[in-house]
Amino acid sequence: MDRGLLDKRADPEDGRSYRLHETELAEHNNRLIDDMWTSGIRRLLDEMTPEEAAKLTEAAALLARLGAMSGPGTK
Repeated sequence: MDRGLLDKRADPEDGRSYRLHETELAEHNNRLIDDMWTSGIRRLLDEMTPEEAAKLTEAAALLARLGAMSGPGTK
């Protein structure tokens, strides 16, 4: 099913394989998704009490460590 999100191009270094690239439509859709996430997070942050904001600030370093994990077996 072709939704116009990927463009398949021959690998210039290896003619036996292909590389997939996002199309302009995919890039546009990704920007829309990013904007929706950003506005949703901004709205949640705006609704936080000062106490909730302080707790989030305290947890920021731990959340950053969790976000940096790449998957199973990561130390």
